Amino acid sequence: LHLSLRRQRQMCIRDRYVGALRRANYVVENIPNSSENYRALKILETCYKELGYSDLLDDIKKLIKINYPNKSNESISSRDWTWNFLDRPKRTE
Repeated sequence: LHLSLRRQRQMCIRDRYVGALRRANYVVENIPNSSENYRALKILETCYKELGYSDLLDDIKKLIKINYPNKSNESISSRDWTWNFLDRPKRTE
């Protein structure tokens, strides 16, 4: 049972990265010149790293370095997100 739960947790984590990959790819492919393209590329970079896709990781790093030479070493935290609902203060009524 313990191994089954552990495996399920690993699959959930993997599914999160796959979902993030899909959303980031959508931004890059369908919303050209968006202010969010850099962040989408950084999300792709993180996901490829965590999923072990080293060839794609190398490609995305090159793409970031070419298109965003002054930002290529920056990291993206959840606090940098435009739509960050989790950090908003709760309303008191």
